[in-house]
Amino acid sequence: MTEPIFTSDFCSKTVVGFCRLDAPGLTALKNELELPINLAGLLFCQNQFRGLFRDPTVGELSFLGALTARLHELPSHMRLDALHFDVQGDARIWQDVCQKRRSLSGADPQTLLDVMTTSALYLVRAGRAPRTKLYATHPAEPTFIKARDTGALTLTLDGAAAFTGQCCTLPTPHPGQVLLALTADADAPLDITAARFMRAFEALSPSPIAAVGDEGLGVHLAKLPYGAEIDTLHLPITTPENGAAALVDACRNTIIFATDPAGVGMILESGAPVIPIGKLLPNDRILVRDGMHLMLSLPRTLLNRWRSTHTVSLTVPQYSGEPLAPAAMLCADGTHVLSGTQIRENALPHLMELLKKAHAGGARFETASLAVMLSLPRTETPSPRALSLLLDLHRFACELALPTADCRLTVAPPHTPPTLSVFLAAAKGGEPEAATAEQLDEALKAGNFAKVRACVYPKEQ
Repeated sequence: MTEPIFTSDFCSKTVVGFCRLDAPGLTALKNELELPINLAGLLFCQNQFRGLFRDPTVGELSFLGALTARLHELPSHMRLDALHFDVQGDARIWQDVCQKRRSLSGADPQTLLDVMTTSALYLVRAGRAPRTKLYATHPAEPTFIKARDTGALTLTLDGAAAFTGQCCTLPTPHPGQVLLALTADADAPLDITAARFMRAFEALSPSPIAAVGDEGLGVHLAKLPYGAEIDTLHLPITTPENGAAALVDACRNTIIFATDPAGVGMILESGAPVIPIGKLLPNDRILVRDGMHLMLSLPRTLLNRWRSTHTVSLTVPQYSGEPLAPAAMLCADGTHVLSGTQIRENALPHLMELLKKAHAGGARFETASLAVMLSLPRTETPSPRALSLLLDLHRFACELALPTADCRLTVAPPHTPPTLSVFLAAAKGGEPEAATAEQLDEALKAGNFAKVRACVYPKEQ
């Protein structure tokens, strides 16, 4: 197929006889429509549409193919296999991760998220649960914006943020509401734009539905609170010639809100950077139209069952770059301290600086919690640096018995290096004695975790 044929009219056509095709017939259809779905996936489709008592449309198969390709690029859908380490220290930490994971679930860690959460789960089982509520998020997510507006202790880094206290309650969406895609204002990033929007239209109680990053809208459809009808005529998309498949790429770097129809005119007249993209339905179906043409009608249950995982082999090299000076930020109120650091290489010095900053701010480490966000670009094979960062984090958390309250894996723009954002929050005590601070500094520089523990947990020694 040399030219795109996925017009709205073509996408709305039914693939007659799909549910009766044998394996060779499915393979021929896959080739004809250039679907990135293997035979097992097509057989799964066949079984699902038999349950719906109909054949799919071209648009439905095209969308599922595009969704398959997108899921294939997401770090959450990659399974680790055949790992190699140039440094024995990394290999030993990996073995510790595996040992702890097997003791928890009987299996080795299979994903990067498994690696991120192993120390947290292990410490909880050992009686070291988080005692300070801490959430990692994106600065543009409405939960963070509301937390900041209600006076919670918050800290913002580049593309990552955290807040302490209870997770904020936001307005609940309901069927019949209009879906609006909010983009960044010309004079401000998305987080500032979102804060302006929520304050300006607080009386209309807009309900946040999804924060869409570089992964696009498609992977969020299964998580919508209800069914939805979406019109591609209004979607901010980059490849409109791809018909229903363009839904996967739509609405990148936006926040999707739902609001009552009566308030939409006021919002649009205000000049807010929003685009109406559809409405919520009182059922479980995702409908996609292009004007009058219905290209796609799928139950969210089917999208929830749709998977595209693959194994990746990684070799974690020895760090050879010029070491960056570790840096961390700190904020505090009358009751808590919150520190944060952002790491792209050689994580341990940055994590030590994070701890030093929190200690200087009066953190009571017996109440400490971590929150972690790993941001990776879309790719079929993640950078080995991502695993290297997580291994250092695992050692840091386990050696110092620091429980993790929240873990996030997010999608970054293309060509962005893996970025680990780590936050530490704790109840605030008095300023440390100068002698203790000096001892801690020496222990951190020497990498002596036993002495670090003696400094930050003096009552537990």
